[in-house]
Amino acid sequence: MQNEFSDYVMQKRKYKYYSARKFWSAHQEELGISYERYLRIEQGVQTSIKTALKIIKILNLDESTALHAWMRGQLTDPCHKSYFKDPTKDSDRIPNKLTVNDVEQRKMLEECPLIYRIVVYLGLFSERDYITEKTIADEFKLTHHEAVEIVNKLKGTGIIDLRSERLKFSGWYMVPDNQEYRRIRRTNFRAAMQLHLDERFQEEWTHERIGFRRVRKEHVNTLKEKIHDLFIWFGNSDIDSTDEGIAYSFFAGGSPIFDFKKDAYYWGYKNSLHRS
Repeated sequence: MQNEFSDYVMQKRKYKYYSARKFWSAHQEELGISYERYLRIEQGVQTSIKTALKIIKILNLDESTALHAWMRGQLTDPCHKSYFKDPTKDSDRIPNKLTVNDVEQRKMLEECPLIYRIVVYLGLFSERDYITEKTIADEFKLTHHEAVEIVNKLKGTGIIDLRSERLKFSGWYMVPDNQEYRRIRRTNFRAAMQLHLDERFQEEWTHERIGFRRVRKEHVNTLKEKIHDLFIWFGNSDIDSTDEGIAYSFFAGGSPIFDFKKDAYYWGYKNSLHRS
């Protein structure tokens, strides 16, 4: 038994609270209902407008979206339901699941960068394998509690299905390349690069190239465009054999060299100023 209001409540509760019990325990006096009754609301049982308004306030839900969903749940005739259609459905507020493009998702990845890696894992394997919270805990060496918290965040931001035990995500989860997402992109790049350097070099799989030259700004922009095209090709090619293939990481980067004063440190040349 489900309805849109229940889904909306459950989605936002999962983002903020580990369980329905945790939420109810923290707000039982404000809610004024038993835990069993609250749980039934999440499970899809319709509730009164009085209780709905309390939940909307406590979870800081968008009131218009929530009340439209609550009203549709009161009606059975599709024509009547259409009078209370979701005002956000035709707007840009609907998230594209392939892109981090709203404040909530951005905040989530800034607070827990590992979530990005888990979405990548789901994108690589969830169509083929039956992945659950236990799978996530085992694969990433997390406790079950930690895995549930992360899965709750993914469900709470609409990245994976709200009610299914099987965790599925198809495609690529791209972070926009602009200033407001710079912290997330740099964290991901730094972590991926360090992991690459710490792994064993395998001749048949690994490649490492660095290029240096003097450039004008327009050449840098051309380079960015060509690398972008390469990533598009890499992400969309070899579709038929991905089930038999291995997970593969590919990254590229570039930046201006303003001076060489820090090279001795970053390239491991200890005490260089004292060498003769």
